Amino acid sequence: MHAILVAALLAAAPPRTKPCDLYSFAYISSYTENSALTAERCRQVKDPNHLHCTFVELNLTPPPPDEELKSKVERDRAEWRNATINPADYVKACKGPESQESWIKAQLALTKPEAKRRILERSLASWRQLCACQTADCIREAMVKEAELDRRMCKVRFQKYELDLKRTAPNRWVSTSGPSGICDSVEVTTVELDPESCLATVTWVRASANLGDQFCQGLQVNVPTVWSWKSEGKMAVKCDAVQFTP
Repeated sequence: MHAILVAALLAAAPPRTKPCDLYSFAYISSYTENSALTAERCRQVKDPNHLHCTFVELNLTPPPPDEELKSKVERDRAEWRNATINPADYVKACKGPESQESWIKAQLALTKPEAKRRILERSLASWRQLCACQTADCIREAMVKEAELDRRMCKVRFQKYELDLKRTAPNRWVSTSGPSGICDSVEVTTVELDPESCLATVTWVRASANLGDQFCQGLQVNVPTVWSWKSEGKMAVKCDAVQFTP
């Protein structure tokens, strides 16, 4: 709705005759990923055609679809079935001031937001269930359930990085980096500003990589990720909780 309203206002506005200046832009959503991107600050380097920009990318990883989640849980169960379990080891971990229960209780005493308290209370209940186990099979099943709770979370990750961009057209800046890393990746980032609104569209692509290395075979090449002011910023996700990760 926001993008439609902005587009309607632009249609009624007189066209710009001057190129846009790139200083910063607010979060724009991606067409191709569950992510959003912002430029915190761009400063001039040498001349107006060379900029150094600080970007912040926010990525959301939702839980897997139901069938995939079920398959992962069954795989966890199979792995725990083959694990050697000594119930006495878990009994020791369940008691004393250094136990997980004591740690969760200490966190509850400090935590105010109700949403966070519910997660801690759920963890405390799960841990008490584990500590009540008298057999290895009971412990295995408790660990599988704990892993399932974690798999149902939405994971949010923030990534901050800096790029040097060169102006290649009145409203376009391009950054090329690499080859770098064990995969010799060459990455290209393009920032384009709408000539009428000066709102941003950013495209990132891995232009090339050494896919012969076993650690690099899963990399995608020439598959662009696009963030744009025109993209819908809302996402429909199904998760029991949200976790911020590094």
